[in-house]
Amino acid sequence: MLLLRLCFYGHKGHINRHLSKSCSKRFIIRKVVDSEALWCDYVFGKQTIFQLSESYGISPNTVRRKLDSICIFLLISSSKSVIVLVDTTCWGRNLGVVVLKDTLTKHILWRKIVRYETLAYYKKGIDWLEYHKFNP
Repeated sequence: MLLLRLCFYGHKGHINRHLSKSCSKRFIIRKVVDSEALWCDYVFGKQTIFQLSESYGISPNTVRRKLDSICIFLLISSSKSVIVLVDTTCWGRNLGVVVLKDTLTKHILWRKIVRYETLAYYKKGIDWLEYHKFNP
Protein backbone atom coordinates (compact mmCIF):
# COMPACT_ATOMS: atom_id res chain seq x y z
CA MET A 1 0.00 0.00 0.00
CA LEU A 2 1.46 3.31 -1.10
CA LEU A 3 0.92 6.12 1.35
CA LEU A 4 1.63 9.64 0.17
CA ARG A 5 2.29 12.35 2.68
CA LEU A 6 1.58 15.65 0.99
CA CYS A 7 2.33 19.11 2.22
CA PHE A 8 1.29 22.45 0.76
CA TYR A 9 3.91 23.68 -1.70
CA GLY A 10 2.43 26.99 -2.79
CA HIS A 11 0.13 27.98 -5.57
CA LYS A 12 0.34 28.93 -9.20
CA GLY A 13 -2.46 31.28 -10.10
CA HIS A 14 -5.53 29.95 -8.30
CA ILE A 15 -4.29 26.33 -8.24
CA ASN A 16 -2.80 24.93 -5.04
CA ARG A 17 0.28 22.76 -5.42
CA HIS A 18 1.42 20.00 -3.06
CA LEU A 19 4.74 18.26 -2.47
CA SER A 20 5.16 14.60 -1.60
CA LYS A 21 7.47 14.14 1.37
CA SER A 22 8.34 10.58 0.35
CA CYS A 23 9.30 11.05 -3.31
CA SER A 24 9.69 14.86 -3.59
CA LYS A 25 7.29 15.10 -6.54
CA ARG A 26 4.92 18.01 -6.98
CA PHE A 27 1.20 17.38 -7.40
CA ILE A 28 -1.86 19.37 -8.35
CA ILE A 29 -4.99 17.86 -6.86
CA ARG A 30 -7.77 18.33 -9.39
CA LYS A 31 -11.45 17.91 -8.76
CA VAL A 32 -13.19 15.16 -10.67
CA VAL A 33 -16.76 16.11 -11.49
CA ASP A 34 -19.26 13.49 -12.58
CA SER A 35 -20.92 14.84 -15.71
CA GLU A 36 -24.08 12.78 -15.18
CA ALA A 37 -24.55 14.15 -11.65
CA LEU A 38 -23.95 17.66 -12.97
CA TRP A 39 -26.57 17.10 -15.68
CA CYS A 40 -29.11 15.78 -13.14
CA ASP A 41 -28.55 18.75 -10.84
CA TYR A 42 -28.92 21.08 -13.81
CA VAL A 43 -32.08 19.54 -15.25
CA PHE A 44 -33.92 18.03 -12.29
CA GLY A 45 -32.48 20.19 -9.50
CA LYS A 46 -33.18 23.31 -11.60
CA GLN A 47 -29.89 24.96 -10.68
CA THR A 48 -28.24 27.65 -12.76
CA ILE A 49 -24.73 27.35 -14.14
CA PHE A 50 -23.42 29.76 -11.52
CA GLN A 51 -25.09 27.81 -8.71
CA LEU A 52 -23.54 24.59 -10.05
CA SER A 53 -20.10 26.20 -10.33
CA GLU A 54 -20.27 27.30 -6.69
CA SER A 55 -21.56 23.97 -5.37
CA TYR A 56 -19.04 21.86 -7.34
CA GLY A 57 -16.15 24.30 -6.89
CA ILE A 58 -15.43 24.66 -10.61
CA SER A 59 -15.67 27.59 -13.01
CA PRO A 60 -18.85 28.40 -14.97
CA ASN A 61 -16.98 27.70 -18.22
CA THR A 62 -16.11 24.21 -16.97
CA VAL A 63 -19.77 23.61 -16.12
CA ARG A 64 -20.78 24.70 -19.64
CA ARG A 65 -18.09 22.49 -21.20
CA LYS A 66 -19.22 19.46 -19.15
CA LEU A 67 -22.88 20.06 -20.07
CA ASP A 68 -21.94 20.43 -23.75
CA SER A 69 -20.06 17.13 -23.66
CA ILE A 70 -23.13 15.22 -22.46
CA CYS A 71 -25.21 13.91 -25.30
CA ILE A 72 -28.34 12.27 -23.96
CA PHE A 73 -30.76 10.70 -26.39
CA LEU A 74 -33.81 9.06 -24.94
CA LEU A 75 -36.24 7.12 -27.10
CA ILE A 76 -39.66 7.36 -25.48
CA SER A 77 -42.33 6.96 -28.12
CA SER A 78 -43.13 3.52 -29.46
CA SER A 79 -45.19 5.02 -32.26
CA LYS A 80 -43.13 5.49 -35.40
CA SER A 81 -45.51 7.99 -36.98
CA VAL A 82 -45.17 11.35 -35.23
CA ILE A 83 -45.97 15.01 -35.71
CA VAL A 84 -42.85 16.84 -34.61
CA LEU A 85 -42.65 20.22 -32.89
CA VAL A 86 -39.12 21.65 -33.04
CA ASP A 87 -37.96 24.57 -30.91
CA THR A 88 -34.90 26.05 -29.27
CA THR A 89 -35.02 27.72 -25.88
CA CYS A 90 -32.06 29.93 -24.97
CA TRP A 91 -30.95 31.17 -21.58
CA GLY A 92 -28.59 34.10 -21.93
CA ARG A 93 -26.29 34.44 -24.90
CA ASN A 94 -24.44 31.13 -24.95
CA LEU A 95 -26.74 28.42 -23.65
CA GLY A 96 -29.86 26.78 -24.99
CA VAL A 97 -31.56 23.48 -25.72
CA VAL A 98 -33.00 22.20 -28.99
CA VAL A 99 -36.04 19.98 -28.44
CA LEU A 100 -37.97 17.75 -30.85
CA LYS A 101 -41.33 16.84 -29.33
CA ASP A 102 -44.19 14.63 -30.45
CA THR A 103 -47.26 16.88 -30.44
CA LEU A 104 -49.75 14.04 -29.93
CA THR A 105 -48.13 12.18 -27.03
CA LYS A 106 -46.26 15.26 -25.69
CA HIS A 107 -43.07 13.17 -25.33
CA ILE A 108 -39.65 14.62 -26.01
CA LEU A 109 -38.07 12.56 -28.79
CA TRP A 110 -34.68 14.28 -29.03
CA ARG A 111 -32.84 17.09 -27.25
CA LYS A 112 -29.40 18.67 -27.38
CA ILE A 113 -27.68 21.38 -25.35
CA VAL A 114 -26.42 24.09 -27.73
CA ARG A 115 -24.78 27.49 -27.59
CA TYR A 116 -26.99 29.11 -30.22
CA GLU A 117 -29.86 28.29 -32.55
CA THR A 118 -29.02 27.10 -36.07
CA LEU A 119 -30.77 25.08 -38.74
CA ALA A 120 -27.97 22.51 -38.56
CA TYR A 121 -29.20 21.37 -35.12
CA TYR A 122 -32.75 21.02 -36.45
CA LYS A 123 -31.45 18.97 -39.37
CA LYS A 124 -29.40 16.81 -36.98
CA GLY A 125 -32.52 16.09 -34.90
CA ILE A 126 -34.64 15.24 -37.96
CA ASP A 127 -31.84 13.01 -39.29
CA TRP A 128 -31.78 11.23 -35.92
CA LEU A 129 -35.53 10.62 -36.13
CA GLU A 130 -35.23 9.28 -39.65
CA TYR A 131 -32.34 7.02 -38.64
CA HIS A 132 -34.52 5.52 -35.89
CA LYS A 133 -37.35 4.88 -38.39
CA PHE A 134 -39.67 7.67 -37.29
CA ASN A 135 -41.87 9.29 -39.95
CA PRO A 136 -41.78 13.01 -39.15
